[in-house]
Amino acid sequence: MPERVVNLAAEVGRTTAARVAQIREITRHTIILSLNAQMEAARAGDAGTGFAIVAGEVRAISKEINTLSESLTHELSARTNELEQLGRSFVARVRGGRLADLALGAADVLDRTLYERSCDVR
Repeated sequence: MPERVVNLAAEVGRTTAARVAQIREITRHTIILSLNAQMEAARAGDAGTGFAIVAGEVRAISKEINTLSESLTHELSARTNELEQLGRSFVARVRGGRLADLALGAADVLDRTLYERSCDVR
C-alpha cells in the first residue's frame, strides 16, 4: 500500500510533464501560425489590418500560455519530486518498523521457548 503512494506520485509527475509538453507544442504551432497570419495581413495591406491585430493577439496569448506552462512545470515537478521522496521515506519507515516488530516478536518467542525448555530440563 505505501508503495502505491510513491508510484502514484511518479505517475502524476510523468502525466503532467507529458501534458505540459503537448501544451508547449500546440503553443509553438500557434505562434508560428500567428506569425504567418501577420505576414499575410501585411501583404494584404490596409485590408489585412484587422486580421493583423487578431494575429498579434493570438501570438500574445500563446506566449502567455507558454509562460504559464513553464511555471506549471517548475511548480509541479518540485512538488511531485517532494511527494515521491516523502513516499519513499514513509515506505522505509513502515518497513523498518515492521521489521523491528517482527524481530522483537521472534526474539520473544525464542526467549519463551528457551525458558520452557529449561523448565522441562529441571
